[in-house]
Amino acid sequence: MEKFNAAATPLEGTNLIEASAGTGKTFTISMIYLRLIVEKGLRIDQVLVVTFTLPATMELRLRIRDVISEALRFCETGDINESIIADIMLPFKNDPGVVQRLRSALKTFDEASVYTIHSFCQQVLADNAFESGALFSSDIAADDAADVKLAADFWRKYIYTLPGEVVRYILKKTSPDKLLALYRKRPLSPKLEIKPEASETDAHKIDTLAEPVRQAYEFFCKAWGSEREAVVEIFNKTKVLDGRTYQERFIEGRVNALDEYVKNGDCFEAPQQLLYFTSEKIIGSAKKGEPPSSPLFNEAQKLYDAANEYNLYYSSFFNTLVHSFFSYMEKESKYEKNRTGLRGFDDLIKDVESALKREDGGFLAESVRSRYRAALIDEFQDTDDLQFEIFSRIFMSDTGILFLIGDPKQAIYRFRGADIFSYIKASGMVQKRYTLASNFRSTPELIEAVNTLFSCNTNPFLFQEIGFAPVSSGKPDQR
Repeated sequence: MEKFNAAATPLEGTNLIEASAGTGKTFTISMIYLRLIVEKGLRIDQVLVVTFTLPATMELRLRIRDVISEALRFCETGDINESIIADIMLPFKNDPGVVQRLRSALKTFDEASVYTIHSFCQQVLADNAFESGALFSSDIAADDAADVKLAADFWRKYIYTLPGEVVRYILKKTSPDKLLALYRKRPLSPKLEIKPEASETDAHKIDTLAEPVRQAYEFFCKAWGSEREAVVEIFNKTKVLDGRTYQERFIEGRVNALDEYVKNGDCFEAPQQLLYFTSEKIIGSAKKGEPPSSPLFNEAQKLYDAANEYNLYYSSFFNTLVHSFFSYMEKESKYEKNRTGLRGFDDLIKDVESALKREDGGFLAESVRSRYRAALIDEFQDTDDLQFEIFSRIFMSDTGILFLIGDPKQAIYRFRGADIFSYIKASGMVQKRYTLASNFRSTPELIEAVNTLFSCNTNPFLFQEIGFAPVSSGKPDQR
């Protein structure tokens, strides 16, 4: 992969810069921004910068302004602290037009378009109400009160009407807040699928399945009281059972777990250790002769089977409940927002993506593209498929300049909703791919160790589209 040269790499077409941690992403974006003003003659309001968080936008704004200021100082006095800025500015040092553009950039820098993705989408909708079909009276809901209310409504409508046994179990496992937290972690993609799929379940069957568990638990507790010592002696002395599964060092912990289970009186909270007292496990573990027997083993088997059937059905029911909650939130949230005119931050992304996909979406894309001659997308690895659709439909054109800057290795872990497949799709659509080749944050020894570790495998990140580019140690500076 070609190394990116902040002072000389051509500023044209669509580009992807892969930047590992510590390789100077913010510095690189600042240099590209400076060159767009100096070499391409762009104004501040013609360059778009999008990053992920508000603190990141503040950092980028400060860094870009400092770079422009230093470039102007070099033109006026010859003084310079950063050699790359000198390399960029040297051919233009005595160009009065460039000096004037730099002065104008500093004077109007408050108008710089450095946004989060949500702020960018809000700006697009506000500036292009006709093209996007946005509501003129829409306001942004600054808090989550509407979603909290909807979650509480779902709870009242669907949970309070269930049988008491089912409600008891649900209350132990979840709450409106937990369901809402799960819902908010979902990807925004309309292709979202919840796995496993919902199945036909009946809450009343859970109530029916609970009774056999109670009865089996009652008989097991009686057997435990009368057979406990005998079973402990069997496990201590038997040579018939598989020595790896029934090691002597495991006996005390398993017995203590069942002591607690019998003591606490909650039949539905069977510990995993119950399995090792069931007749089927005992018989299956007998390797050298007749398996030991005890009435306790039979009662443990009945309880284990009843509890397992109960929990499996409840898991299926709970999965269906999650599906119902997601569907309810999508439907009711859309209805409420259309009724009140309020929009959430995620709705801004959905609205822009939806508007761009409409039959006349090309007008919106062209409107935004005519305003921004160049776009720099920071932290691109955190982009999901809806955000990528927005950037690609607007900026992947023959006339625009687009730089996507990010680290695909971070996208693998879905930090902040990242979608690795969106990154892979983007990497196949850009015209040029670069890498930042120097790490300015870590020690040379750590860099060498990481290079060695990941270079041992020709495909360390499973996906062929995500390779590993070794980096060298850079000088310790503020990049």
